[in-house]
Amino acid sequence: MLCQLNISHRYKSLNFDLRKKKISFLIFHYTETNDLAKAIKLLTSKKRKVSSHYVIDTNGAIYNLVNENKRAWHAGESMWKKSKDINSRSIGIEIVYPGEVLGKKYKKKQIESVIKLSLCLKKK
Repeated sequence: MLCQLNISHRYKSLNFDLRKKKISFLIFHYTETNDLAKAIKLLTSKKRKVSSHYVIDTNGAIYNLVNENKRAWHAGESMWKKSKDINSRSIGIEIVYPGEVLGKKYKKKQIESVIKLSLCLKKK
């Protein structure tokens, strides 16, 4: 086993399709929500059609919403340098956070989980 992380599979999003490229990016977003419940509602909404592979709560808990071998819908119509279809080339990690405008800081446990998950995914 590569990493020892406690990852919950309690919530699942149906907003995904087939991955078309090899994974080469980790993409980090914040949810612009005040809590996990609102983030989960957004990331699993059939109407909004967005998702991510992982979401990290303010207490550091990590949730897997979409299997890594699937293409989550977190990066929209995006590109990096000459690479297109970033959703196919990446793993999306959402961090529960209300937004920069409110001036709140990320929680220490949350950042520790972001680092641990990132290192684990990098090893894979």
